[in-house]
Amino acid sequence: MDTTVEFRVDGKETNPDGTKRPILVEIFSDAKIAKLTLRIPEHRNALNAELCRGIQLAVERCSHEGVRSLVITGAGEAFCAGADLTGGVFSSGFANQNIAMLRTLERAKMIIIAYVNGAAIGSGAQLAMACDLRVASEDAYFALPVVKMGFALDNWSIRRLESLVGGGFARGILYTGDLFSAQDSAKHGLVNKLGDSNDALAWAQEIATYAPLTLNHLKQVFNNDLAQEKPTPMQAAAAKTAWISEDLKEARRAYVEGRRPQFRGI
Repeated sequence: MDTTVEFRVDGKETNPDGTKRPILVEIFSDAKIAKLTLRIPEHRNALNAELCRGIQLAVERCSHEGVRSLVITGAGEAFCAGADLTGGVFSSGFANQNIAMLRTLERAKMIIIAYVNGAAIGSGAQLAMACDLRVASEDAYFALPVVKMGFALDNWSIRRLESLVGGGFARGILYTGDLFSAQDSAKHGLVNKLGDSNDALAWAQEIATYAPLTLNHLKQVFNNDLAQEKPTPMQAAAAKTAWISEDLKEARRAYVEGRRPQFRGI
């Protein structure tokens, strides 16, 4: 039994023990829509392998329930502030489980909308990019600060970002690791609409009335982009070098010590 996801179907609690869990999924079967809320606001909805698995299972459950459109959001002031740097991102299981979650969102037949209500950083930005559409609040922002942490980002994330915003803006985001506002992101296509949670849910409800087979075909075509290409041997070697580097170890030490890492390229 998954212990991370709490389901409510048409307002009725379906968990046998009734305990509050870090992921809440509300399914509205009449409207054929659902809302998934990450609710660990005290940790800014940061992800670990277990939570990634929970999101994956929740999306699969929504598909089984006949949901046509799903909204994913976060409780509190952040959408998702990335991986849990206290241990999650450094564990061997996190990267693979995160990728499995992203693939599940990408391949789901339903249309998935991210309502980005605040920070979407690192794996939080990846989560938003794996969704089909993005609605963002005025104070939302995105960042993929891998250059500041020494990680190697997977090809899927780099290419999907490029597919969404174009090569120039993608390079600006990735080479600098800087924050990009919802307004700038909307200008470049990363954000489809500026609005609030009600706007995201209303859009989901509207989309749920459209032809699902047509929507699924469009989704499959849009997602058949460069993100599907496997890394070349040179790319794979470069990624492995980064992940086993002394620089990555230095970044982890610096995070724990609350200082800026000193990278040496080794």
